[in-house]
Amino acid sequence: MKIMTFAAFIIGLAVIGLTLYAATLAQLREIGVMKALGAGPRRLGAIVLSQAAWAVGTATGLAVLLALGLGWVLARVAPTLPLRVEPSSVARVAVGSALLGVLGAVSPLIKVSRVDPATVFRRQA
Repeated sequence: MKIMTFAAFIIGLAVIGLTLYAATLAQLREIGVMKALGAGPRRLGAIVLSQAAWAVGTATGLAVLLALGLGWVLARVAPTLPLRVEPSSVARVAVGSALLGVLGAVSPLIKVSRVDPATVFRRQA
């Protein structure tokens, strides 16, 4: 079970990291404009971290709702196969998700800190 948990952690880290990195790349021009207008590293970092918080929070909420829905369906279809969603499990998942969000935001934070405002205005060929 520990191996499966570790594998899920690595897969989750990859998915969250790639999602946040893609979202950051999509907003690179806007980030360059904000940096050119004087936004400091703290402000830009807060933007990336808030994106991570929204993504992880939404995903965690959807996962809990899906688990509850699956439990409801299984209770109707196969009453001998119980599925319980315990608050302690939800709390562990939320903490793990927050950790994944912070780790997944590292690469986008590095990319944002290295953005040169002048280069984002150049035409991409």
